[in-house]
Amino acid sequence: MNFRKISYLILISLIFSLSLNAEIPPGYYDSATGSGYTLKTQLHNIIDDHTVVSYDALWTHFQSTDVDNYYENDGSPLDMYSENPAGNDSYNWTFVSDQCGSSGYSDEGDCYNREHSFPASWFNDASPMYSDIFHLYLTDGYVNNRRSNYPFGEVTAATWTSENGSKLGACSYPGYTGTVFEPIDEFKGDFARSCFYMASRYEDIISGWPGSDMLNGSSDQVFSDWALNMLIDWHNADPVSQKEIDRNNIIYTDVQGNRNPFIDHPEYVFSIWGGTPPVPSISFDTASHQIEENIGTLTVYLSISEAIPETVTANLVLTGTAADLDDYTISTTNIFFPASSTGNQSAVLTIEDDLIPEDFETIILTIDNLTTSNPDIIIGSNSQITVTINNSDGFDETPPAVDTFEVLNDSTFILTFTEQVDPVTSQLVTNYVVNNAVGNPDNALLGYLGDSTKVELSFPAALQPGAYQLTINNVEDLKSNVIAPNTIVNFSVSSGPGSGWIEDFELANWGSYSTGTFTLSTGDWDILDVYPETSAAASWEGSHAVRLNDDSANSSVTAPTVNGVDSVIFYYRTLNQEGSASTFWLQKSVGGGAFTNVVSQTFQNNSYAQFAYKVNDSSDNIRLRILNNDQTGHLIIDYFKVVTFPAAEPPSAPANVSTTISGSDITITWDAVSGASGYDVYSSDSPYDGFAWEDSVSVPEFTTTCTEAKKFYYIVASTTAKALNPGESHERFIEIRKKLK
Repeated sequence: MNFRKISYLILISLIFSLSLNAEIPPGYYDSATGSGYTLKTQLHNIIDDHTVVSYDALWTHFQSTDVDNYYENDGSPLDMYSENPAGNDSYNWTFVSDQCGSSGYSDEGDCYNREHSFPASWFNDASPMYSDIFHLYLTDGYVNNRRSNYPFGEVTAATWTSENGSKLGACSYPGYTGTVFEPIDEFKGDFARSCFYMASRYEDIISGWPGSDMLNGSSDQVFSDWALNMLIDWHNADPVSQKEIDRNNIIYTDVQGNRNPFIDHPEYVFSIWGGTPPVPSISFDTASHQIEENIGTLTVYLSISEAIPETVTANLVLTGTAADLDDYTISTTNIFFPASSTGNQSAVLTIEDDLIPEDFETIILTIDNLTTSNPDIIIGSNSQITVTINNSDGFDETPPAVDTFEVLNDSTFILTFTEQVDPVTSQLVTNYVVNNAVGNPDNALLGYLGDSTKVELSFPAALQPGAYQLTINNVEDLKSNVIAPNTIVNFSVSSGPGSGWIEDFELANWGSYSTGTFTLSTGDWDILDVYPETSAAASWEGSHAVRLNDDSANSSVTAPTVNGVDSVIFYYRTLNQEGSASTFWLQKSVGGGAFTNVVSQTFQNNSYAQFAYKVNDSSDNIRLRILNNDQTGHLIIDYFKVVTFPAAEPPSAPANVSTTISGSDITITWDAVSGASGYDVYSSDSPYDGFAWEDSVSVPEFTTTCTEAKKFYYIVASTTAKALNPGESHERFIEIRKKLK
C-alpha cells in the first residue's frame, strides 16, 4: 500500500470538499433581514434577474449539474426518477448519446430528457421560467411523460409505479384527492426546495400564471394550504444533501449567477411560511453508496440541519465486512462542525484496489455520539451509511439463496431470491420440481411486479390442500454462481381447488364494442366498450376472450360480486401493437362503494402473460374491475380466476360427557366446543311437550334444579356453534328422560 499516494489523494479530496462547502459569496444574503413574506420579497430581490440560458443549453449544463457522484458514484447521468439510492440502478445512461426530446421512448430506460419539476403549463411555457435550471432536471423521458403536469403529492394506491418507486395516483395527503405524482423519499426535499425557489424568484408574476391545484393564485403564500403543508413536511424529512449543495454552487458559478436560498439557508422556509423546524441534528446525507474497488477515494458527507452557536464533533465508528487498512483507510473519524455553520462536513475513504479474489465488501460508518456543550442537538435519523465496494476484479462468490416463498393462490407461488438472478436459468421450469406427483411448474416468470429477484411459478392445476416440498437446482445469479444443489422450500396449501371460480368468457357473444350488463357462466358482468375477442392465441382460450378498447376512456370489465377475495389470476396480452407500452389497472369496490386502484400492470406483447395478485381482502360484497383507461393498446384478457378464502369448518356439536341426578338436581356435563360461547337450554314439563327457550349457560358444565320430578333439561349449541341434528337430539332426549323417571 502506497501511503504517500494515499495521503496526497486525501489532501486533494479534502481541498475539493472544503471548496464545495464554502461557495456562498460573502454578503450574498446580507439584505435578507426580515421575516414572513417580507423575507421572501428580500430573497426575490437577491436572486432576481438571473442570467437566462437557452433551453437547448441545458443538455450541456446537465453534464455538470446532474452527475451521479453520490450513489453509484460512476459519473453517469443522475436522475431522481430512476435513481435507486439503496443499490444498483435498474438502468444507466451515457451523456449525450442517450438524450431525447419529447418523444423517442416507449418504456423506462430508453432515454433521458428535461423535466420541468414545476410544469411549464403552469406558467404558459414563458421565459425565463422555461429554462430556469433550478427547477429543471435530467429525467427519464418515459417517467417524465407519465408525471405529465400533475401536482406533486403522496399516493397510497398507485395506478402506476416506476422502477425506482415513484408513483402516480390519487392524492392521499390531507386536503387534496386529485391525481398526483410522488417522487421517492430520498428526493422529496429536493423538489420541495425547487418549489420554494420558484415561489420566491417569480414572486412578482406568479399570481398571474395559470397555475395548478398546488397554487392558490397569490403572490405571498403562493401554495394551496395542503400543498404548503406537504412541501414543508418534505423539506423537514429530507434535509439538504451534498448533491443539492454542489448543484447550487455550479448553477451560481457556471450557469445562471443566482442561488437557491432554501438550499443555502433551510431555515428560511420556516421564517417565511411557518411550520415547525426540525430539532437540530447531524446526519449522513445519504444512507448508502455503491462504488467500484478501483474508485480511488470516496468522500462521505454529514450535514447539520441548522446552525447552532456551539461547535460539534460527530464521532464515527466503523464496522462492515471490509477490513480497515487492508481494504481501506479513512481520513478521520471525528467530524468537526464549526459554531454557527450550516455547511456539510466530510470524511474521505481511500479504497485499496487489490487483485485478491473476494466478494462484495461493505464499510459501515455510524455516528456513535456527539461532542458538544449544546444539549439540544441530536443524532439525526440517518445516523449510518453503508458503502458497498463492488469488487472490480469481477468476483462475486456468493450464490443466490431463497429469501421468501409466498403462496399467492393454490396454483401460483412467488419465489424471492436473495439477489438478482439470471433471466435464463431462473425461468427454466425444469429447475423447479414439487413433490407429491405435482412435478414442474407450467411457467416460471422472472420479474414479478417489476422485481428481478422474484420468480412467479404457476402450475396448470390447483394443488390439493396439504404440505409440499419445492426443490430448486441450477438457478444462477448474474455472476454465474449457482444456488446450492437441491435447495428445499417447504410450504403448504390450505385453500384447495374449487375455492372461487373461473370465467372463460365462452358466453361473451355480444356485438362489437358494447356496454352493459351481460350474464356469463359465473354471473353478471358489467362491461364498458368491450369486444368479444375470437382470435384465439392459446389452446385454453377456446372461442372467446374479451378485448378492452384502446384510446377509450374507462374501457373495463367488472366481475360479479364475491364475498372475500384471496387472490386473482388471469391471462392478458395486447392486440397487434407489439412493443407499444400500455397500462391496465386492477380495481376493487367493497360493499357497493367507489372503485379504487389496487395495482397496475404494463402490457405490450401479443403473446399471453399471466397476471396474479394477492388481494387478501376478506370483506363481503367485493367487485373486481379491470380498467384499460385511454391506453395505446387493446387489452385482451381470458381465463379469469378469483380465489376466495377457504370456508371455515363449523365447530362440532357438543357431546354429553356425563349426567348425574341427585334428588331434584340435574348436573349435565358437555365437552367444550370451539367457537361456542354458551349453550342454550330447552325445558319441558312433559316428555311430550314441545321445547321452549329458557336461558343460556356457560360451557362445559351447568347445574339446575327441577321443580317437578319429570321435568328435564336439554342443551344444544348456541348459534355460534354447529346445531345438533335431529337424531342426536332425540337420542340424548331419551337418555336423560330415562334417568329422570
